[in-house]
Amino acid sequence: VLYEIDGVAEAAAVGVPHPALGQAIVGLVVPRDEDAVSADVALAHCKAQLPAYMVPRVIVLRDALPRNPNGKIDRTGLAGELAGMFEAAA
Repeated sequence: VLYEIDGVAEAAAVGVPHPALGQAIVGLVVPRDEDAVSADVALAHCKAQLPAYMVPRVIVLRDALPRNPNGKIDRTGLAGELAGMFEAAA
């Protein structure tokens, strides 16, 4: 769904630990250029296209997404990087 948004070059969704939910979805977006897309626009698009349980809790804009040796997006590495993001909210 994130790839449907104009201005998105790359996108991924990963699950990260959440104190109340157990796990929460975080969307990661690499814009084509600096002003191509905002996190608010991406989140609104997800809310309009997906059932509530599939909507990311937050959208993070990044310059690039890490790749594994096979060239695929390293979702495990991303989940590890973002693991503590919801701890402060508890």
